Amino acid sequence: MPGSARVVGSASRSGVWLVKNPGDSKYSNRPYQLVQNVRVYRPADDPYVENYEKIASDHAASQEVGLGNPFIEEQIWKDLEANTIDLISIYAKDCDSIVDVGVGTGRLLAHFPKLERYGLDISLTYISRLGSSGIQVCVGAIEDLPYASDAFDIVVCTDVLEHVIDLHKALLELKRVIRPGGVLIVRVPYREDLSLYLEPEYPYQLAHVRNFDEHGLRLQFERVHGFVRLDERFDRAFSPSRFFLPFPRGRTQITKLVDRLARGMGNARAWALRLYRPVSITVAYRKV
Repeated sequence: MPGSARVVGSASRSGVWLVKNPGDSKYSNRPYQLVQNVRVYRPADDPYVENYEKIASDHAASQEVGLGNPFIEEQIWKDLEANTIDLISIYAKDCDSIVDVGVGTGRLLAHFPKLERYGLDISLTYISRLGSSGIQVCVGAIEDLPYASDAFDIVVCTDVLEHVIDLHKALLELKRVIRPGGVLIVRVPYREDLSLYLEPEYPYQLAHVRNFDEHGLRLQFERVHGFVRLDERFDRAFSPSRFFLPFPRGRTQITKLVDRLARGMGNARAWALRLYRPVSITVAYRKV
């Protein structure tokens, strides 16, 4: 915990810090501590939290020296976000309540200042940077959301489900906090090669622990959890055609070659993009 953090509360017999839940009807649980007035629902010495604090700290350090996100190229990140922004714009009305589960740097909710915005992340490093964002933030885990049932009109969860250990519990929690008729928007990697995360030199104990495709998502959300499907999209750069050559996209020689050949091709560039495997899939579901 940062040395400058202000912790408020009283210790229980177990040594866990308990505080009175600050007045906000969206929250159902008491945080075990407040750090600089931020509700914290997960102890910092949890190994899972420590793992993701390391990832967040590396991200923050990269930003501070002007290198952006060390895990993904900026243009690809913008491409991935575009569908999520579109879907929020379609299904959210002014003054609707929205929570971003895995809010990170807050860049997604920054597009929607007219909504009642909440954000949760497992990393205090991320959350501590959002104090002036206008987003009501807290530190916690998706498997045990601190919000009241039926609390939100829109729940967004991007680049999170590939990380969680207990996927079923996470989805139950996402469903619980959406009001009946509300909308869940999820983005996950699409058919990702997970071998990178097993390399001995990979710097983190845990990162992505599963991958997804359109069929697995439908089975989870529709068959297991009873959602109604509203929309399904690949990265905005890609046609919804499922006939593509699965070349990797990113900092690779094949990417650079295809981009060089496609430069200046105008509309033909769309055909060049079919060489790539989509990086993500974004889905929207309604809770009945």
